[in-house]
Amino acid sequence: MGKGRKWMVLMNKQGGIVFRKGKYKLRKINRKKSLLSKKRIKLTSWGSLQNGGFEDATPLQAAHWSVSSNDIYFAKNDSALFGKGYAVIALTKGEDAVLSQITLPLEDSNYRLAFWLRRVTTPMDGTITVSLIGSSLLPITYQASLVSYLKWRKFIITINSAALDPGKSHTLSVRFSCNSSSLLLNMDNVTLFPT
Repeated sequence: MGKGRKWMVLMNKQGGIVFRKGKYKLRKINRKKSLLSKKRIKLTSWGSLQNGGFEDATPLQAAHWSVSSNDIYFAKNDSALFGKGYAVIALTKGEDAVLSQITLPLEDSNYRLAFWLRRVTTPMDGTITVSLIGSSLLPITYQASLVSYLKWRKFIITINSAALDPGKSHTLSVRFSCNSSSLLLNMDNVTLFPT
């Protein structure tokens, strides 16, 4: 580093490392997280999710999705919001079921999770709880009664970058719970895009 010259190593407020030589020369080395924020990560038509429209599916299984029981199945007809495919959630009192997917690696960015739901029975008493496992986002719960009867309604969740682990995959989990005699919902077009 040069004989007889003093060097100091400082940490700036943004977490970068600054090497200081005398009073004049400064050289900044960005941390890996800063470099990651400049690198664009692969996206699909559904952002960091795959098969968000449930088009690639058989009645009991959709590509890239996992279900906890046969209470969640997949249909293909003109009732879908987009395309032909959608998920059907059919529960009776006291039951719950989970639909989940491992995301593609996420950027160091804010994200917007969006999905569409339609209620097929009325009245209805139950909940829909959304979690992003691997992040610090707290689970978000909606009452099933908020879902429109026989009409598609869009739900949006904003996720702050501080809650994520950039460069890694997370698990999107949607838990449906039934508190009344039955819960019958449709789900379509699940997306997760950086903003």
